[in-house]
Amino acid sequence: MDGKKYDISKIFGQIMHTKTLVIILIVGIGLLVLSGSFGGGQETVQEQPETQTDSAAYCKELEDRLCAILGSVSGVGEVEVMVTLADNGQDVLAYDEKYQAKAAGSQTGSDETPQDKQTDTKVVLKSGQGGSETPVTVKQLTPQVAGVLVVADGGANPAVKTDVINAVHAVLPVKLNKICVVGREQ
Repeated sequence: MDGKKYDISKIFGQIMHTKTLVIILIVGIGLLVLSGSFGGGQETVQEQPETQTDSAAYCKELEDRLCAILGSVSGVGEVEVMVTLADNGQDVLAYDEKYQAKAAGSQTGSDETPQDKQTDTKVVLKSGQGGSETPVTVKQLTPQVAGVLVVADGGANPAVKTDVINAVHAVLPVKLNKICVVGREQ
């Protein structure tokens, strides 16, 4: 064989060493995967920073921002804004829904009747400090704006009034008939 001698025990030792390393690597990866799956039964829910759910603070923020931007509109002058809200916003909660349908249909020929279906709906809860449970919020809906009142120095001018109404309508989801612009008493 070409003058080269192969030491079979050396080659066999290298193969066994490689197989051992591969097996140890596979076992290590398996343990990492399993440790992530069985983490003591604790749910990992990241606490989100509190969003501004206080409707009074939300309303005040809208009024301040509108005053700042409307005050820079030509002809408006000094301005005051009052925003009214239709509600306090809404939290959309996470639900766990399970559906079950019975296999047997009715004897009248129709496939399913409303009684053949069952729905089990539960609010998803997370454990807090002290063993308290709170519902999981998927998203928070901001309060709906019911109307806007703008009192401005130039509010009696029809052109300024139109500009202010269009500006408010552009930044808030409110109908035109729910925006009132009036002139300031001199």
